[in-house]
Amino acid sequence: MTFESGLEGREVDHVVLAVDSLDEARRWFENFGFLVAPDALHPFGTANACIFLADGCYVELLAVGDAEAYERALREGATFVRHDASVRADRAMPCLSGIALRSEDAAADRDRLVAKGLSEGDLFDFGRDFQQPDGTRGRVSFSLAFAQSGPAEPLLFFCQPTGDRPDRSVLTRHPNGACGLAGIVLDPERLSPGKLDAVRGGTYDHSPFRFDPSDQTPQGDARSGLVFSVAQSEAAAHSYGDSATRHSILGSGAGPFLIFEDIP
Repeated sequence: MTFESGLEGREVDHVVLAVDSLDEARRWFENFGFLVAPDALHPFGTANACIFLADGCYVELLAVGDAEAYERALREGATFVRHDASVRADRAMPCLSGIALRSEDAAADRDRLVAKGLSEGDLFDFGRDFQQPDGTRGRVSFSLAFAQSGPAEPLLFFCQPTGDRPDRSVLTRHPNGACGLAGIVLDPERLSPGKLDAVRGGTYDHSPFRFDPSDQTPQGDARSGLVFSVAQSEAAAHSYGDSATRHSILGSGAGPFLIFEDIP
């Protein structure tokens, strides 16, 4: 793998958390004071519910929504579905299954991955309907360029919006004060820092990525997680219900954990 000297690593667009049930995941995140967008169905069978943040990042909760469409996409070799299925077969849910990097030109990012020997094939273009909290509906579309990944790794890919960009500001006003994704804690045994840098196009600038084997839940079995910036500490403390800053997703102990940090 080669690194591109002098370039900053690409920013995070969103992270994907694979879950068994969107209803269960929604309840858990809402109990922690997050506002979760309405469910949406992808044409290839997965369904999501997103947590949008004021800094432009978001967390995508992902489940199987249409088993027939999912199996059809799997038979057709759709990269996103193939990786999702391998994750569900290999790992306990919930888990950090994907990291989308921001792109203004997915085709150029795909070509760069091809040149590095890191591409996972052709661009993937799709669109889906969405619904705002006030009931208005619209459609968004994307172009994705995937990097190669194993079933144990989070899927790294570039995401370029190609259609309308809805105003999601009302969905970023979380009762717990969360306003940004400050960090992503990664297990270096599942994704190496070198591969991350090679895909992102930077030189050892891991921010907001953190590779620290000591970042584990008290159970000692989760080594990946999300760090949220919090602007209203009193509201956040009320939502958490205790003085702890680290919580295991869905209380499983094995899934990614959440950390909340006050904005300096």
